[in-house]
Amino acid sequence: MPKPLVILPEVFVELNEALDWYAERNPVLSGRFVAELRRTLQSVEQHPQQGAYYDDEHCFRYRKLAKFPHLIIYRELNDRIEVLAVAHTSRRQGYWRDRVQ
Repeated sequence: MPKPLVILPEVFVELNEALDWYAERNPVLSGRFVAELRRTLQSVEQHPQQGAYYDDEHCFRYRKLAKFPHLIIYRELNDRIEVLAVAHTSRRQGYWRDRVQ
């Protein structure tokens, strides 16, 4: 049985900003972003160890969204999979690290 996926509140802010950006430019693209995000989150939940290491020391992993410049950054804990960020690949590298306790 997969561990529950826990998405930090800050991630929802990031997602809303990304969705607004895509929706302003192309509503169809916004829908594709949501579909790819869901698909990738389901994959993370089902197979968290398949993500590439973002940081070996802290065991952060990531998955890239297909056709979009975003990474889902997460870590697997004993009781859950914690999504730390949905980060744009070209902006503010590592900004999400202060979310980790």
